[in-house]
Amino acid sequence: MISFKNIDRFSIRYFLLYAYVRFAFRYIYLKQYRVVGLENIPKSGEPLLVVCNHQSGLNDALAILFMFRDCRQPVFIARSDIFRKKFVANLLRFLKIMPAFRAMDGENPLLNYALFDEFADILDNGHTLMMFPEAGHESTYTLGRFRKGFARTAFYAEKRSRYTLGLKILPVANHYSGYFNFREKLAMVVGKPVEISDYLPLYKENPEKAMLTLTRDMNERVSNLMLNTKNREQYSIYNFIRAIYERRYVQRMGWKESYFPNMLRASKAIIARLEALHLSSLKQQLRLFEKAQELKAGLEKLRLRSWLFEHQHNVQKLMLRTLSMICLLPLFLYGYMLNIIPFNLPRLITNKIKKDIMLRPTVAFGISVLITFPICYFLLTLACGLTSGSTLTTLLFFISLPLGLIFFDAYRKHYVKLRGRWRFFFLRRQKNKLFEQTHNLFVQVMTEMDLVMS
Repeated sequence: MISFKNIDRFSIRYFLLYAYVRFAFRYIYLKQYRVVGLENIPKSGEPLLVVCNHQSGLNDALAILFMFRDCRQPVFIARSDIFRKKFVANLLRFLKIMPAFRAMDGENPLLNYALFDEFADILDNGHTLMMFPEAGHESTYTLGRFRKGFARTAFYAEKRSRYTLGLKILPVANHYSGYFNFREKLAMVVGKPVEISDYLPLYKENPEKAMLTLTRDMNERVSNLMLNTKNREQYSIYNFIRAIYERRYVQRMGWKESYFPNMLRASKAIIARLEALHLSSLKQQLRLFEKAQELKAGLEKLRLRSWLFEHQHNVQKLMLRTLSMICLLPLFLYGYMLNIIPFNLPRLITNKIKKDIMLRPTVAFGISVLITFPICYFLLTLACGLTSGSTLTTLLFFISLPLGLIFFDAYRKHYVKLRGRWRFFFLRRQKNKLFEQTHNLFVQVMTEMDLVMS
């Protein structure tokens, strides 16, 4: 195994990469990145252990890394099987990632004891350690069971310092609008830090019970911060109702729609009410779910999205939208031609990942930001500079490349929506029977949800 000694030491090379990737992640890859609870983050220099739910591979780590405003360089813990090749292990070390050995990966968990002193050194130096206690990805808005590894690490570090470390554990949750598409939205929610000292009396009396208690408490704290649908058997219908109703609930509450954490706030309230309805009125819930299932099936057969039923789609507005799309087509083609190769090439690679599809966004982002886009943009800018001979023209061309990428993606999505609007318009005009049944079901489900949420 390679050495991880002094992995927490400040690195200039890491900082330069950090600045570049931070810009690409927050302002290009994501459409919106918001952090709620920044005031709960302890200041730099205090020993801190961060625990978070795990949804999207390395993207989760980046989401946490970039929420710190003091540019600290936390150390992350990842599964040990990805460290087996020396080149990869050295790269991960540069990225300040250390291994954790798990039996589920065919590794010997006892090897973790050799790393506990390294973890403790990081905390003792007043730095930040980051762990994902689920020890795996969740592909849904749910929270898995926490493992005790983070608790064992925390108590070991405190015990080694003779209980003078003053370690804090910070619960954090992430929430994505979606996992696999470019320009999704992301909200990070930071809870209040927990003092490890609150658990030390129990630890001195019964270490195993203390670790179990801390693990359960942190699981509950993270669960309260995130969207956690506990009923996994009926997850599909819970999530469908949440998705079609969340925007309407935000509007009813008078919250700002464009602020993505408000969507998380609404989603949590909707799921909580639906779960409460299961206990208070199972018959009402079953009736609601039956209608929602029919609505979902109707939308799939019609190839429509539920939001189309919430807007007026007259021919004048549709023609105006279509004309606007035609006028903007040259800009789309400009962005498309310059970005289609670096945009699609990572997807061709990630589509081969079958075992763990939640790694696809991470791998695609990594390939895009480190390989395909830098190389393509460099070659295109070089060609522009050689042909134009103008520094200003070359600079403006370079700036237009990422702007063209964002416009190309936005245009593509608006085109899909416009096509849906036209389809909705013609189905309504033809008085399609399934369309009318689905429309009535939509009204019934939304009306019933209004009563549930009142």
